[in-house]
Amino acid sequence: MWNGIRKYISLIPLIAAISGALIVSYIIYFPQIPRQFIGDVGDISNQTVRAPHYIEFQTSADIAKTNDLIASRRQLIKPIYVINTDVQKGISDEIISLFTTIQELKQSDTPLTVDFLSENQLAILNQYSQPALIQLEADVQKTLTHLLQSGIKDINRFNVTQKIQQLWPAYSPQSMDILESIVLTYLRPNLVVDDLQTQAIIDQQMAAIKPFFSTFKSGQVIIAKGETITSNHISALQELKLYKNQNKTFHFAGILIITTLLFISFERFIYIFYRKIHKNPSVYLLTYTLLFLNILLALLIYSLPAIKYADTLHFLIPVPVMVILLSLLLTPNIAMLSGTICAILIAMMYQNTFSIFLFLFFATTITTFSCYKVYKRSDLVFSGNIIGIFNSLVIICIGFLSDITQIVWYLYNVIIGFSSGFICAMISFAFLPYFESIFRITTPLGLLETANLNHPLLKRLLLNAPGTYQHSLMVANLSEAAAEAIGADVVLCRICAYFHDIGKMKRPIFFYENQFSNENPHDNLSPRMSKIVIAAHTKDGVEMAMKYKLPRIIQDIIMQHHGTSLVSFFYDAAKQNRDGESLKEDFRYPGPKPQTKEAGIIMLADTTEAAIRSIDKPTLTKIENLIDKVFTGKIMDNQLNESGLSLNNIQKIKSTFFKIFKSIYHSRLDYDIEIAKIIDQTKGKHNDA
Repeated sequence: MWNGIRKYISLIPLIAAISGALIVSYIIYFPQIPRQFIGDVGDISNQTVRAPHYIEFQTSADIAKTNDLIASRRQLIKPIYVINTDVQKGISDEIISLFTTIQELKQSDTPLTVDFLSENQLAILNQYSQPALIQLEADVQKTLTHLLQSGIKDINRFNVTQKIQQLWPAYSPQSMDILESIVLTYLRPNLVVDDLQTQAIIDQQMAAIKPFFSTFKSGQVIIAKGETITSNHISALQELKLYKNQNKTFHFAGILIITTLLFISFERFIYIFYRKIHKNPSVYLLTYTLLFLNILLALLIYSLPAIKYADTLHFLIPVPVMVILLSLLLTPNIAMLSGTICAILIAMMYQNTFSIFLFLFFATTITTFSCYKVYKRSDLVFSGNIIGIFNSLVIICIGFLSDITQIVWYLYNVIIGFSSGFICAMISFAFLPYFESIFRITTPLGLLETANLNHPLLKRLLLNAPGTYQHSLMVANLSEAAAEAIGADVVLCRICAYFHDIGKMKRPIFFYENQFSNENPHDNLSPRMSKIVIAAHTKDGVEMAMKYKLPRIIQDIIMQHHGTSLVSFFYDAAKQNRDGESLKEDFRYPGPKPQTKEAGIIMLADTTEAAIRSIDKPTLTKIENLIDKVFTGKIMDNQLNESGLSLNNIQKIKSTFFKIFKSIYHSRLDYDIEIAKIIDQTKGKHNDA
């Protein structure tokens, strides 16, 4: 029976995840649920319908007005004419042929016959000499060239005659009559319509025409209760899919599938990159709670009516609050992924609007980068200002992309975007302690509250175990420097180092650094009993930390800072009477081994500082050799296997420790070497004598 109950309990996270995906999907789908409006043109509306979001569409009246405008504009466009040079060339050839025929007839004494010339004109032309005919031909060609050079669309005989007479004022009436008859007979229009240029002008003019549209802002009344339904009302309702529409089952299914895939992606991300916290329910509960609250707030903002110059208030959606809290409570990477997922879901809620996703995505990234390291309130205020500035820049870019030209729109929304960043930072700071308490997660800001050296536990440590207190301060300096060198949590290392040995207060005299006389209580105890007393300080420290309500992470590092290391001094003493191999496991700390980089750093700092303190007449060579020995021992004993520290990290920590000790002991001499040098010099002088 118990196994069956445990089986059902193990399914609770899966059931919760599926339920969460369904609830979130429904919230996203809720604004898109079709509201049925029943009625026909001419009926009286029995309800008031508002636009759920901004729409822009064309009614039949808009289409008719646009078509009328296009037709009237098209009529105003004149065709483009160009001169056809082939026309003049053809006329010139015909004139040459005419005069060639006249010349041939005159040479053969054949009577002249030209259809368009009268008998009187032919008689006069017959009297022309050959040079006179050549001159007449040239004058005809010149006249036609003059008339055609500026282009002729229609032939006005009166105007043509006037131009000929102005061109040849010295001509006799008879010759002028013949010239005019020939020119008027052969003259043809040479201006033709250029279809390509004309169509290009038409296309350009048509493209400049903006179609008529009807618009409704979010929350604007489409049709009021008691109003007569018109075709425009029906068009608007159809555009919004509110008129005689069926539920979109497939639409909801698509939202549900995408939401589920996003949840799975988040779970896989945690499993692959943060496996140590993968099975911690509070991680998922915290993330989903913040996600759920953001989506609810986005739905509330979506349902608010529009204000002037702002179609929606989506720039107030507080996704940065979620990102700030997750950055501080979990990790920046988890925060950025969660914020991006939230941005995708909210953009889907807002009718798949890309500009909303763009704004929320940039808000997520900038928030993550600006809150990567927040150790005090002023850092959070500064982050809020940075978020606000970048929000404003993104809003301006969205306005550019949307072709918005109203300056007031930019002013209103930039103010909203900047205020959103600042307000989100303040809200995060206000709610952070509650989330820390509810989910039992410690942040750097929470740790700083315990960093005061006037903390009751540290004051007790100073009074009851002053040697341990000084040792803890030195371990804190070493740990902080090492954490900074490898990119670990600096604040966590320093604060945990302060408290890592508080368990020694229970029996301070049993620890070397607190023994200020020649008496050693271990002289009266067996090695096994001494080991029990020494190893108990980790458990005693955790009990004190729990009593004073220190954060869980500090309690864990207190328990882990010795790992399962061997209490070697008492083990060596015990080996004189027993088999060392059978005793070895009995002389180890209870563990567990360090589970984080910070715990591993404190283990190395604690062991190194204690070892250096025990050196008689320390020199740099001795210090360096001892540090190598300590690090090698921990590695060979597999104490750092679960800490996440790489060999490169360990090498950097070792170098950092040596630099610190070098700065402390650099001026000290190796007195044994110096005395040996003096003795050698003295012997040398005696030998010379």
